[in-house]
Amino acid sequence: MRKLSARPILSTLLGATLVLGATVGGGLAAHADDDSQDPAFQQIVANVSDFLDTHGVEEATRDTLVAKLESGELLDSQNGSEPVSTSTTTTGGYEVTISTYADGSVSESRVELPTSAETPGLVTPFGVTGCSGTATSRQGCLVDRWDGVIRQSFRADFTYVTNGYDRIDSVYSSTYNVYGATSSSVTYFGISKKYENASGPARAEYRVSAQLPVFGAASYLLGLRVGASIGGQSYTS
Repeated sequence: MRKLSARPILSTLLGATLVLGATVGGGLAAHADDDSQDPAFQQIVANVSDFLDTHGVEEATRDTLVAKLESGELLDSQNGSEPVSTSTTTTGGYEVTISTYADGSVSESRVELPTSAETPGLVTPFGVTGCSGTATSRQGCLVDRWDGVIRQSFRADFTYVTNGYDRIDSVYSSTYNVYGATSSSVTYFGISKKYENASGPARAEYRVSAQLPVFGAASYLLGLRVGASIGGQSYTS
């Protein structure tokens, strides 16, 4: 059994890996003065402020981060920066990783843990879930992210192969909401590499593009990687 660990773009959990990413271009501070009163932009700022509050960010830091957003600059948690620290806990049927960044912002990623056959789906703040599994497989496990701007999730089935290569069997039930976006669309959702091999793990990707007021065009990635080489178990999101 592999030790659980987490990273900013990549948080790892026994057997699988969750991949997070975000890129933004255009707009930015040059147009902040003109567009900062846009209701959609104000919704983004309000959502991020609430997210920071519920994740324990102190008021003074929160005020500084809100001012940063209002100037047209993304937070470190939203621009692909590396976190300075991570904290992983198991709660409500999930392994939850909170990443903290140099400017004081935070992000949250989760991978659902399987429940026993006798235990029905758990009710969590993100909805009703229903991940199940054995020592060698997972079915219907939710992978999701939330950073105050985008909620993004999908379910996955994947299999560990003893003395062989692991695989992702299917991904489905994808959902997303980019708060405050003037437009958005799914650019890819599927299994980009079904089987683990010597060059790396199996991979699934869920990509969303959006147009944000002030910030401009944004691209988001939520991914799953399964595989830890022959004889091991490793999955991350």
